[in-house]
Amino acid sequence: MNGDFAVDQARFLAERVAREAGTDLRAQVRLAWRLAFAVTPRDAELDDALGFIANQRAFYDQHPVAPAKVAKGRPDPLTDPALLALANFCHALLSSNRFLYVN
Repeated sequence: MNGDFAVDQARFLAERVAREAGTDLRAQVRLAWRLAFAVTPRDAELDDALGFIANQRAFYDQHPVAPAKVAKGRPDPLTDPALLALANFCHALLSSNRFLYVN
């Protein structure tokens, strides 16, 4: 789940969520959750997600990411701390048991 494909899909999802939900973080989390799980997050899940993203954002604010070379020599477009934090959240959603296994 930490391979290039999974990371790329999480980034694509984060970019879609940011584009469609705008800058409201709560709306972004709700949309990502609905896209991944086909349900709206409960209040506790929403709060946990917001806390996770805030921690990731603080990390990237303190440790900026420089554009890196990726496949085919293109620069990595994800250097924005807010988008990187959202991509990490999306990666967690896509790596979760809830996403991977049908009950």
